[in-house]
Amino acid sequence: MYRKRGKRGKPMQMIGSDFDGTIVQRKTISTKTREQIEAFRKRGNKFVIVSGRTVAKMKEGLKKYEADFYDAIIACNGAAILDRNLNLIEEQTMDEETVKKLLRDLAAYDPVADGGRAVSFALQDGQAMPALPDNAQAFRNGPYVDVVKRGVSKAAALRKLTGRYEVERLFTIGDGLNDIPLLDCAKDSYSFAHCPDEVKAHARTIHTNIEDVLEDILHIQS
Repeated sequence: MYRKRGKRGKPMQMIGSDFDGTIVQRKTISTKTREQIEAFRKRGNKFVIVSGRTVAKMKEGLKKYEADFYDAIIACNGAAILDRNLNLIEEQTMDEETVKKLLRDLAAYDPVADGGRAVSFALQDGQAMPALPDNAQAFRNGPYVDVVKRGVSKAAALRKLTGRYEVERLFTIGDGLNDIPLLDCAKDSYSFAHCPDEVKAHARTIHTNIEDVLEDILHIQS
């Protein structure tokens, strides 16, 4: 099967990385991180930001942190895929009745809907996870819960992009519970020493910070 080639004739590779707590650490994106990502991309590879943020919040984050080192964006835990110019190229939405039911059933949690892509709310300490419709599923990251259409995940969206770009090797990076599917979808998966054990159990390699992860990936390529 024909595979797209990066520079130097090497097969196309891709990194799919979470944003908050991963690329952004201690409320900043380091100069070294930016340089490492650009070095990866200059070899003809693709870098994809994979976030639980809504599309609007993702755009805010990109502007705030002056992040322009991506080839595509996955937002809403996989419910939305955007291209390099932040144009929506695909989305997975829940039907109107499901969204209305979620807002009604979750009223005590002050839920917020992002159109049909997600319904989000926060759980306080001691609160149990509420029941959800069969055609919806939830991703939790700390106290926050994002409900999306069943079958949607960061991994499912990233797999679509690996097919689109005919990627030969995939690296994934994440730090939260909603990154577990992302970590599971690649043989080369990375997390951090400070992350919950439940998350680290799904990563092949554990490092201290994002710079060490990217250095590892660049070394593999060399």
